[in-house]
Amino acid sequence: MPQRLPILRALAAQLAAALLLAILFYAAAAAFAFRPSLPVAAAAHGLLAAAIGHRLGLSRWWWVINFAFVPLLLLLIAWDVPAWAYLAGFVLLLLLNWNSLGGGVPLYLTGDATGEKIAELIKTRGDHFRFVDLGSGLAGTLCQLSRRFPNARFEGVETAPLVFAASWFRCLFRKNCRVRYQSLWKVDLSQYDVVYCFLSPVPMPDLWKKAQSEMRPACLLISNTFAIPGVRPKQIVEMKDWRDSKDLCGNPTAPNREVPSDRFHGSSCQFAGCTLKLETCNKSSTSIRTGQLDHLPASALHANPHNLLAFLLQRHCRFTGST
Repeated sequence: MPQRLPILRALAAQLAAALLLAILFYAAAAAFAFRPSLPVAAAAHGLLAAAIGHRLGLSRWWWVINFAFVPLLLLLIAWDVPAWAYLAGFVLLLLLNWNSLGGGVPLYLTGDATGEKIAELIKTRGDHFRFVDLGSGLAGTLCQLSRRFPNARFEGVETAPLVFAASWFRCLFRKNCRVRYQSLWKVDLSQYDVVYCFLSPVPMPDLWKKAQSEMRPACLLISNTFAIPGVRPKQIVEMKDWRDSKDLCGNPTAPNREVPSDRFHGSSCQFAGCTLKLETCNKSSTSIRTGQLDHLPASALHANPHNLLAFLLQRHCRFTGST
């Protein structure tokens, strides 16, 4: 099933659990005259739906929904809740968690303690910088940081309708803070110095590709809790809160890996949207790190023209290491 449609997998888990239990209970009734009570059947359905959802790759919070859906539905029926309340509750949940249905991103709220840690991470960027929160929720982080850095510019994007309305109003009277109704996939990350997100495991691989292609050198990507598969962050800041949160920081345009200088022959770099081929050859067996080129002494740059070439290209290129 499409990775971006977890609600379809959750629905499939519910239907599969109902079908399997119907067959099982029918066979038990025919063979042993066993008929479970309604609460037992509801609990069994919830456990089976949660297990199937796990096998289908749903996140943990979807397991809870799959488990609780039928028991809660029976509880509401027992309480004789009016029919309009079901519709109202569904619409409310839809407006609050719109992103979780299609993108697998529930409403996660960043705590004040995490906001303080983020402030410590970005304070070295001076007074004037641009910060974007991809999926800004209720704009708590934006408001907190905008007070801390009054000369910086803070922006957020959100597509859950009710959440967006609340966050837009919350930022309405702040000069350096605003929220737009926009998908994070349509944001031009090259416009920002710091990119922050608190999403889910589902969109992280695609977000990393987007960050690599759009973010400028020396800009910072901060992911709250959710790592990017196969990518080691430059820095991990532990929150030590009840969610065991952590901020994972990195620069997508400056990978910290060895680039042997003799591999400059035939290597390709991304430069201003074009691919350049380097047909030079360096017979030196020395090795340098792309993240350390700025710290090479001037004598090393002039003594080895390939080091100088690498230094200049680092300003605009992203080394791929291909040959």
